[in-house]
Amino acid sequence: MAETQGVSFSRRAWARLAVFGAVGLSFLPGCRRKSDEGVVTCYVPVVTKGGEGGEGGGSLVSRWAELGRIWRELSKHNSDPGQDREKRLAEFEALRADMEAALDALPAWPELRLMFEERAGHIDRLRYSTALCYAPMPMDTPQPRVAVEEQVAALEKLVQEGKLTKPAAAKAAAVLARQAELYAASDRLERESPEEYPREKLQALEKQYREGTLKPSEGATLAGERLVELSADDLGLLAGEPTEEGAKEGGP
Repeated sequence: MAETQGVSFSRRAWARLAVFGAVGLSFLPGCRRKSDEGVVTCYVPVVTKGGEGGEGGGSLVSRWAELGRIWRELSKHNSDPGQDREKRLAEFEALRADMEAALDALPAWPELRLMFEERAGHIDRLRYSTALCYAPMPMDTPQPRVAVEEQVAALEKLVQEGKLTKPAAAKAAAVLARQAELYAASDRLERESPEEYPREKLQALEKQYREGTLKPSEGATLAGERLVELSADDLGLLAGEPTEEGAKEGGP
């Protein structure tokens, strides 16, 4: 298991504090206590590689199959590990390593990669962290990671019951596409301002997301469609058969 790096807050956590200010107190999950030092630190998210990587890992079909397996396996970790926490954590860390390798092998475009990494990070913070940091955030701050889990759970229920119609799949894909666009836009803003996060732009982005006016890009739209297909284990259901271009699917 890779050692968790420690900082008092992640960049995005600080960005939210700067934007929203002290408007109430809420949990900011993502902290882990180092057993050898007893120091509470916060989880540092994996930095997206933006679709870089080779084509290895077998045929295109097998690479997508592996990514689908990982997406569905993540759902199994979105529950209280109970007394099996250490065993489940080891399995989860191995799954995340598989995830990074599978994303590189496809290779995944930025919006798809971010959805995997943000979802895995949320489950890590929710289920396997041993401490919580506190941060002042307003009650109406959007929680896209939670929304992703809710959408995936609803999808999986329809699949298990044999009730996932194509219109329902398309509706779910549109929801996930908005999430992917929020992550991607936030990531772009952070990369554009490495020293100081742009407060006004972040506020505008969050406002668009809350009001439902954030329009998904081509890459975000395709990510939403592919993720629904992975949840249903039915690649091609919405977006058609994938191409060998891999990362180019989601962009120009």
